[in-house]
Amino acid sequence: MFSVCMCARFQSAPKESHLKAVKKIMKYLKGTLNVGLWYPKGTSLSLISFFDSNFAGCKLDRKNTSGTCLIFGECLVSWNCKKQACVALSIAEAEYIATGSYCAQAIWIKHLLSQTKHIRNPTNVLNMRRMERQVHLQEKLAKDATSIKMTFC
Repeated sequence: MFSVCMCARFQSAPKESHLKAVKKIMKYLKGTLNVGLWYPKGTSLSLISFFDSNFAGCKLDRKNTSGTCLIFGECLVSWNCKKQACVALSIAEAEYIATGSYCAQAIWIKHLLSQTKHIRNPTNVLNMRRMERQVHLQEKLAKDATSIKMTFC
């Protein structure tokens, strides 16, 4: 998924290297046509989510890229990889921006799951990777800003 997002950045003015990368992606997809989502009977239908960000990953403008993925019952059901609109000044700020992107996707999936009968309380099954460290960093970053309060989901 990261490779697709990186190639998409250059679709307005692609070079030969970008076309080669897209061909590799297409070959991979062709080889995985028989792969799909499978929920065997008795599988735990829990929602596990991950998010992360790099810091100043783009060499041209120093913007970071953040990504999220949500796994439902051992199957990847939603993902997002996006170059951020602003330049982060620290790793903590880059993670803070990624947290916002993650929360938007988690709220969307929570709303979707609340419309089905597969999960009774989707709020309680969200699991955020490294959230303790990120909340600690974000609280340090915003300790003087009384309008920001960090809590666990």
